[in-house]
Amino acid sequence: MLGAGGIATSFCTDLQYLPDHQVVAVGARSPGSNTEFANRFNIANRHDSYAALAADSRLLADAARARGTFLMEAMWTWFLPHVVQIREVVNSGRIGEIVTVTAEFGEQFGADSPRAFVLEAGGGALLDVGIYPVSFAAMLLGKPSDIIAAADLSDGGVDVTTSIILRHFGGAHAVLNTTMLAGTRNGATITGSLGRIDVDPEFFRPTSFSIVDNATGAREHVEVPHVGGTLDTRLPKSADACVLA
Repeated sequence: MLGAGGIATSFCTDLQYLPDHQVVAVGARSPGSNTEFANRFNIANRHDSYAALAADSRLLADAARARGTFLMEAMWTWFLPHVVQIREVVNSGRIGEIVTVTAEFGEQFGADSPRAFVLEAGGGALLDVGIYPVSFAAMLLGKPSDIIAAADLSDGGVDVTTSIILRHFGGAHAVLNTTMLAGTRNGATITGSLGRIDVDPEFFRPTSFSIVDNATGAREHVEVPHVGGTLDTRLPKSADACVLA
């Protein structure tokens, strides 16, 4: 775990729903928060800096290459129950070939989020919240052939609002938006040649979606059961349910 803040805490809390996981290391800027976090989640390896943990990550990457073992950074939204089902619908051909993907993530950051406005601390809308619509498009369409983007910057040099168009091989487009100045609807839509999928807000958390047929206009609403979430820290009686924060 790179970091020991609120998101990391929610994530590790929900990991306890799963019987086949192990958190093996944590790194944070503050030794105090690092120790407290590690004690709470029984993590053996405790690094007093991000750089120290990153050094271990490079060792893991080298070992994975040498042994042919799968290794990835935890883009957890890809594994949310509704996102898994969305991929199944897309792969089934039900909505045809993807033509456009639209997604947005806007949240109003204030005085309680000073890091988001500091360039040296990795601030900015794109890095903080824009990664979610970008990764959603990448999951569905892969690597883009062309990127067009426009951003407005703060006095400190971080992007506060960014709009992106990704053009992909085969002609599909992704139209994405992110901002730190206001809360947006935070939904997503995948439009295909035969139909579309409307993902209910917030698309990057466990939610529901609808499948719309282009020819008839018929709409099927899909509710996806899940456990966990930032407001639910209770452990389940059994660990065979799907999860994520």
